[in-house]
Amino acid sequence: VRPLGLCIVFSALLLVAAAPIAYRMTLRPDMATIFFIAAYWYQLFGWRQDTTTQPRENALTWKTIILITGMQALWVNLHGLYPIGLVLVFCKIAGETFTHNVPVPAGWKQRADTATPASRLWLMGTLAIAACFINPNGVNTFLHSGKIYMETTHNAAEFVKTIREMESPFALDLVGAQKVTAVSYKIILYGSLASLVFNVRRLKVSTTLSYLAFLYLSLSSLRATSYFVLVALPFTVENLSAIKQFKFVARYSSLFTKLLATG
Repeated sequence: VRPLGLCIVFSALLLVAAAPIAYRMTLRPDMATIFFIAAYWYQLFGWRQDTTTQPRENALTWKTIILITGMQALWVNLHGLYPIGLVLVFCKIAGETFTHNVPVPAGWKQRADTATPASRLWLMGTLAIAACFINPNGVNTFLHSGKIYMETTHNAAEFVKTIREMESPFALDLVGAQKVTAVSYKIILYGSLASLVFNVRRLKVSTTLSYLAFLYLSLSSLRATSYFVLVALPFTVENLSAIKQFKFVARYSSLFTKLLATG
């Protein structure tokens, strides 16, 4: 009965997520960013089991580092939101560094990546930054991405905010597809926040940092909600898998992340 019920829950989550994701899944460069967010999450956070059981098997491998570097080089040449990849990489680095060097609850320690050396994590971050320069415009690409961010997020000009997809997901005058997207976003937002609260004693710091970064981004506009959803759903499943009453979720959390990354 439990696997059947779990499939129903996962299916419901995916259906709710369909509206925000489909909102950006048109023939535009955003499709690349949506793919890379899901792929990065799977490589950095999603495929491992609890590192307390099989530490060697769960270490961040050289293959993963090479893959992240290659994807970052592709991303920078496909879409201006490639800095999101760096955010995910450095959330991983910051989360593990914090957990290993600062007194934190025992549950946080148990969820940390204890198998990957710090030097390997920082090498991944360095290579990811270096990959961003593999483009025709060099450092100007960084400046352009910064300009886009300032013009389309919390500091956007007033005329930019009048564009439908740039409106806040909490705006009261949304209609049609925008309203459906906003409602779906709020369901996932409140559900993911609830999972964080219920699992606060066993949080994985690196994924929590990623979640909070995307949450901040999603508050700026409707267009950013699709990126948040891609992170919030596996984050919610991860939290449920760590709660004793939902321990059976852990068996299927990896499958759920694969479905999200490929669906």
